Parts: sequence; C-alpha cells; structure tokens
Amino acid sequence: MRKSKSNPPDPRDDLLPGELPPLGAGREKRGKRRRHPKAIYRVIAVLLCCAAALLIWMNREALKPQNLLEWVQTQFVGMGIGDGYPASLNGESVKPANFCSVDRDLYLTSDTTILCMNDTAKTLFSRMHNFADPVMRVNGSRVLVYNRGGTGFRVENQLRTLVSGEAEGTIYCGDVASNGRYALVTTAGGYCGQLTAYLSDNTVAFRYWFSDDYPTAIALSPDGTKAAVAAVGASEGSLKSVLYVLDFNSDAAVSPIAAYPDTYFSALAFDGSNLLAVGDTQAVALSADGTERGRYDYAGQSLQTYTFDGGKAVLALGDFQNATNSTLVHLDANASPTASATLPGEIADVSCFGDAMAALAGGTISTYSCSSGTALGTADAGGDARAIALRTEGEAYVLGVSEVRRVPIS
Repeated sequence: MRKSKSNPPDPRDDLLPGELPPLGAGREKRGKRRRHPKAIYRVIAVLLCCAAALLIWMNREALKPQNLLEWVQTQFVGMGIGDGYPASLNGESVKPANFCSVDRDLYLTSDTTILCMNDTAKTLFSRMHNFADPVMRVNGSRVLVYNRGGTGFRVENQLRTLVSGEAEGTIYCGDVASNGRYALVTTAGGYCGQLTAYLSDNTVAFRYWFSDDYPTAIALSPDGTKAAVAAVGASEGSLKSVLYVLDFNSDAAVSPIAAYPDTYFSALAFDGSNLLAVGDTQAVALSADGTERGRYDYAGQSLQTYTFDGGKAVLALGDFQNATNSTLVHLDANASPTASATLPGEIADVSCFGDAMAALAGGTISTYSCSSGTALGTADAGGDARAIALRTEGEAYVLGVSEVRRVPIS
C-alpha cells in the first residue's frame, strides 16, 4: 500500500486561543526560498570592482597627485565674489574668437592680457602678453595662447604660467588637451609645414613635416596623443584640402586619409576616432581611417561663423548676394543637421550650451533647441555686442566694445 505523505506538525496547532505564535514559526521554508546564493553577491562585487577600476583608468590623468592638488588649489582660487557684471575692459580690444565660456567661467584674451573671470566677475587670473596677433584655445583648465604669424606661445592655468616659449618657426595654428599636452604647427625650411607635439612638461613628443600641402587647422584628441590636421594644396590648377590623422605613438608612414576639391577647411573637432571638419563650402564627418560618415553642403551659402559643441558644430550661413536672412544650423557628429532656424540680418557670432544654440544678430541673442530647432528665448545684447558665450541655456556673457556683460535669456 502506498504511504501518504504527511506534513510536519505546525507549532501553531498547540496555541491557546489568543496566544501569538513564536517569531518565525511556520516561516522556515519560505525563509529558505528567499535566500540568494553567495555566488550572486560575489559576482556583483566583482562587477562593481571592475566598474571602479575602469572609471579610475579612464580618469587616470585627472587622478594623478599633482592634478588633484591643482584641482584643490583651483577651488580656493575660485572662491569669493567679484564686483559683478558689467566688467570694464579698460580700453583693451578682444577678438570674438578669443571669447568663450568654459565650466561657466569666462575666458578672454585681449591685445595685451589673458584673463579669466567667474560668474561674479571675480578675476581668477590675469596675465600680460606681448603677442601682436594672439589666438586662444581653452580645454578644461588649460589655456594655450600663441602669436599667429609670430613665434611666441604660452600655456596657462588658473594658478600659474605653465609654459612660455618660442616656436622653431612661424606659428600657423595650435591646440591644447585638457591634460596639458599641446601641439603647434609652424613653418619649416624646405617643407610646407611642421607639426611639433609636446608633453605637459614641454618635452617634445612627436614631429612631422608636411611636404606636399600647407597645414591650416589642427585638433588634438582628448588625451593629446593624436591629432587631426587639415592642409591645403593644389590639384590640376584647383584648390584642394586634405585631412590627416597623426598618432604620436606610431612610427608608421603618414598619408592623407581624405581629399576634398574646392574646399578650404578652417577648423576641426577630433575625439581620437572621429573628426568633424568645417570648411568654407561644406562640413564633413570622417572616421580616423578616412571613412566618410556624412557631409553637409552649404548649397551656395557662405560660412559666416561657427562653434564646436564637443564633436558637433553650430554653423551660421548666409547668402552671398542676399544678406537679409541667415541660417543657423546644428550638426551632429555625422555632419547631419539636427535643427535649423532662419534669422533676419547677418549672424555675428554663435554659441552652444547643453541643448541650446544661440545666435547674435542685430544686437539680439536668439536661442533654439539643438535637437528640435524650437525657439527657446531672446535677449537684448546691446548695440555694441560683438560676441556671445552661453554660460547656461538661459544666460550668456556678451562682449561689448568696452565691457563684458552677463545677460539673461527668456
């Protein structure tokens, strides 16, 4: 005869009316079912450790003791309140290209001074220079200023002048990485140009000589170990531009990765794997191996001004024969337009922050969504406004003839 299965006695069967069962009684099986194997916790712990190790590796430059010390010192420098905006330029002249906002601080280089102020107009640093045609490039806490057409250059941070020197030839262009590495493109006897890359301690890390084309623009990768370079030459009597990608850790032969006729590339954005080139007739996106990912043709319009938004770009375009309207365009990393807007008059300057792109036209700042083109707000920049730099999506620094202002946008 088959024996029937019997259930274990329930301790609650012996309770008197109104008596509560002991804690945990009758719950033993359910408790066992809810326990997770220890292996799961071990796997989770390993994954967390791997994620932490990857994060540390990706930020290893910033986590170096000297960089951590610099960050702490910079925080102290940035403390305090200034006299507020507007801030006088004291008669100094600033070109719109030497006016920008980084981490909500304002950076500018005039004809005599390299200056950084916070959002209350407190001076974080102010250093004199003697360059006839200064060009400023800012990346993180590093500021490169070089004398275009001359030989002098400097690398600054908020604490001190890191490098001050003379290039081997006349400087065409240059760029700086956030870790302090930098590169200069100069003239060179017998060649069309020379690229010299430096470590943060001013040690030469790499040299390359251009033999066939004249370099016009350079952009370093975020870690400063690679560079994208645009150069211009002639082909069958016509203008052509070529693009290079140089790896400073490689001795392999270098050749242009792409060539474009009837285009002059004046600016590049480069993340180490992909580059975006802005020219006078079109913008082009390529991979580092030369594979074209996309292009944006200006369709006969002229490039008025531009700015980069990381690996993206904001362009201001206008008609050659009809200056009554201008077009503001935001391009993604594949040189595809994500948003555009039409503005009356000529666009004097553009800026970008977050999802907002801004245009200065006719003394008015107009902002639009980079993703949809929706109008976000406007502000009176003043009749003397020459350049703008978005501090946030709803506020901008404005460069006037004799002062810098801070303007809300609504």
